[in-house]
Order: sequence, then C-alpha cells, then structure tokens
Amino acid sequence: MGLMYTALFHSVWLISIQFEIIASTVSWYLPAGVRFAAFMLLPLRSWPMLLFSEKLTHFVLFQPGGILDNTAFLSGSLGWYLVHLLLSPALLCTSVYIFRRCFKAPYISNINSTLATLGVGLIISVVLGAVFIGRRAIELQTDITVFFPLLFDFSLGDFVGLIVLCPLLFVLYDREHLHRVNTTLYWIIGAWLFLLLLSSYAYSHGTNISYQVKYLAVFPALFLSYRYAVTGSALSCLLVGVTAFVVAIQSDLSPLEHQFYIIALCVSCLILGASVNHVSKWVASD
Repeated sequence: MGLMYTALFHSVWLISIQFEIIASTVSWYLPAGVRFAAFMLLPLRSWPMLLFSEKLTHFVLFQPGGILDNTAFLSGSLGWYLVHLLLSPALLCTSVYIFRRCFKAPYISNINSTLATLGVGLIISVVLGAVFIGRRAIELQTDITVFFPLLFDFSLGDFVGLIVLCPLLFVLYDREHLHRVNTTLYWIIGAWLFLLLLSSYAYSHGTNISYQVKYLAVFPALFLSYRYAVTGSALSCLLVGVTAFVVAIQSDLSPLEHQFYIIALCVSCLILGASVNHVSKWVASD
C-alpha cells in the first residue's frame, strides 16, 4: 500500500510540474489530492507506512544532488529535514485524525460532510503552505510583504489539486456511488473531451474559442452533478480542471483567474451532487 501510494504521489507530482512550466497555465498541485485522499480513506494503521514510503522516496529524489533536486527547494538544510520529517507529517495527521473522529466516509455524500471536507482540505493546504514557505522565508530572510503572496499562491495551488482529484478518488474508493453510471454519462464525457480537442485544433489554426469553451463547460458540469449526483460531480471536477488547463494554454489570463474558475465551479458541482444524493436517499427511505 505504501509503495502504491508513493508511486502515485510522485507520478502526479511530475505531471503537476509539467503543467506549471507552461506559460500562463493554471497551477494545480495534484499530489496534495493524492495525499489528502489517502489519509482520509485508508486505515489509521497504514499511516506510518504511507509516511515512511513517501518521505523515503522524497529524500532519495530531492536530497542534495538527487535526481529531481532543485536549488529553489533549499534541500539539505536543518529546516528542510525538520519540515519534511516532523512538522508536515504531524500537522497533516493531526488535522485528518480530528476530522475523521467527527465525520465518516463517504465524505461528499451530503452537504454537511462536503462543506466540512472542503474546509479541512483548505485548512491543511494553508497550514502546510505556511510550513513549507515559512521555512524558505526564514532561511532566505524573505520580507513579509513577499511571504504572504507566496503563501496564498502555494495554498491555492494545493487546494486546486485537491479539489480536482480528491472527489474522484473518494468515489472510486467507495463504489456505492458507481451504480448510477450508464452510457449517457460516457457520451457526455466524450462530447466534453471532443470539444476540448476541437478547441485545441481551432487554436492551432489561428482561431481562439477558449473563452466560449471555458463557459460552455459550466452546463455539462452542472448537469452531470444533477443527473449522477456524487459520481457526476466528481467527474465534473476532474474535467473542469482539464478544461481550465487547456484553456489556460490558449489565453493570456493570469493563472489566478483559472484557479478561481476551477474552485468556484467544482464547489458548486460538489454541493449540487451532494444535495441530489441526500434527497435521493431521503426519498428512497420515505
């Protein structure tokens, strides 16, 4: 389990880096979603091995002189070891443990649990961001006027990665919500992806329809959430993220605008999907 987790974690890290180096694209840190879903869903007894596998792989890859080491990471310092070995695992495990004492899986099946899950995800993003960016700020003696914008960008990138990937991982883990899947769902997803391909093809031939594609995506996202409840909202979150990425490549808008587009639409879809699921269960039990 630890090996599978760390393989997925670092694989999507490489994907996230590819997204971030493209000019004007949206930043989304997908490993944050993998980490959050793993600690929210897997048994508590698996946590030590998850942390051991993740940190061991991290140190092998990012230690001074490692394959993926970068001078911007300031790896090898006392603060680097302290943050990765002690502070970030302690803060993550404490936050998730407290949350799991109050809420049980599935976490996006009703409005209360959905809002609570989004809330704790945002808190963890900010807290871990403060630890990681704070360590670098102390070592580089960064001015506080620079620190807070960096913290905002870092936390937002974490939360975007979380909200894009986590709902789908929740649904795949809890197979209860997959029974409503049918061919109509696949047709809608196929049409959505075809529209994105059409947009990329048009852009390569000098026609930019990214603005229209970005806002047309609102309708299938909301319809999937209404028609397929939790499953539809989870798929919508992933497709909204892909849409924002494709559109970002074709536009000069700031990454911040794309990030808020993802967050606003995904939160709407998750709340709608949770509401439909809650009402459906209430009607069935009445």
